[in-house]
Amino acid sequence: MAGWRRGSHVIEANSFGKRLKLGKNGGEILRVGDSDSSMQNARCRVMGNLFEECNGEVEVISNKSCENVYEGNVFRNCQGTLTLRHGNRCRVAGNAFFGNGRPHTGGIRIIGEGHRVIGNYLEKLEGAEARAAICLMNGIEKSPANGYFQVKDALVTGNYINQCRESINIGCADKDVKAPLGPLSSVMADNVIYATNRIVTLQGTGAGVRWSSGKVGGAELGYVGPVEPVQAQEVSYEPG
Repeated sequence: MAGWRRGSHVIEANSFGKRLKLGKNGGEILRVGDSDSSMQNARCRVMGNLFEECNGEVEVISNKSCENVYEGNVFRNCQGTLTLRHGNRCRVAGNAFFGNGRPHTGGIRIIGEGHRVIGNYLEKLEGAEARAAICLMNGIEKSPANGYFQVKDALVTGNYINQCRESINIGCADKDVKAPLGPLSSVMADNVIYATNRIVTLQGTGAGVRWSSGKVGGAELGYVGPVEPVQAQEVSYEPG
């Protein structure tokens, strides 16, 4: 990633799990930064790790700093998500998420600016809303550091989403939070999605997210954008 330098912290080739539900906030496996310092560039790399049955809370990984890279990790049967909670310009690439049809298993949750979600594989995740396979959250007006910053300039491209309960959610917000700011200046491009449920769940207009291209099969897109048909056998996992 541009800007990453030698000497940044690396978390690589570890196995995490099993972690039971904590019942309150703080049950994540990794937290990279914190709310107060979340606008600083950490430039950490989390790569090649296994997260298995990490069910402590809604966040398996909680990103709270800028310009971090999450690459080549495997999430299996985790009832939570890789969450870009605070901070900007992070890269989530080449990860694999396997829900195996278990309740509340989730994918990638996007909050903040300039994030890149590229070439991930997400299969049989049963989570919805914040636990959707890919979720772009709504933001808070004049958000405090520990709030929800508006999604801006997100790129979600080249991902494969296979038989997930909720493939893409645009505009999700916590029920107890007033978050009217939908994602802006963001693009969905060249994603390949097969599902029996409607592909895109809109909680708002979704006007700030442009669908430029992609392949969809099994269900309607539920959104305005060009798509090509795809068969179930074309959405498969090929480890790197």
